[in-house]
Amino acid sequence: MTRKNIRGFTTIELIIVMIIICALSSVIYVTYKELRIKEQDTRRKDDLTLLQRQLESYQAQYGNYPTLGDLNNTLWRGKYLKNFDASILQDPLGSSAKLVAAPKPKAYAYIPTPEGCNNEENGQKGVLCTGYSLTATLENGSGYVEKNFN
Repeated sequence: MTRKNIRGFTTIELIIVMIIICALSSVIYVTYKELRIKEQDTRRKDDLTLLQRQLESYQAQYGNYPTLGDLNNTLWRGKYLKNFDASILQDPLGSSAKLVAAPKPKAYAYIPTPEGCNNEENGQKGVLCTGYSLTATLENGSGYVEKNFN
């Protein structure tokens, strides 16, 4: 019986190739995850900037800022905020396109000032909202804040 010279990969060569593939995969995964986090945080900042522009435009026209209830009211937004895209109210990982009263993960917070301001309701004089802060919680847990220009 003659033995033919069989060519192939040894077990060691296959293990080395698998280790290299695993190492490259982990580098790609970590890079992808970092890019995704950066993209989500950038979207959060962009959303707050767009909302800030809408609020400043409203204030320039009406002399005050809306209440949290106003901003979460679809009919009110349709009447007072022209070309408003409601998707900017929703955090990239959030489940609701509504603003909240205090900062928390996966939601944007809108806090009008002074505390308890209600503008004019039902023809009765109220306390005008003269300022605000918008807050988004970033992936690292820190807060990103936009405030009124005035």
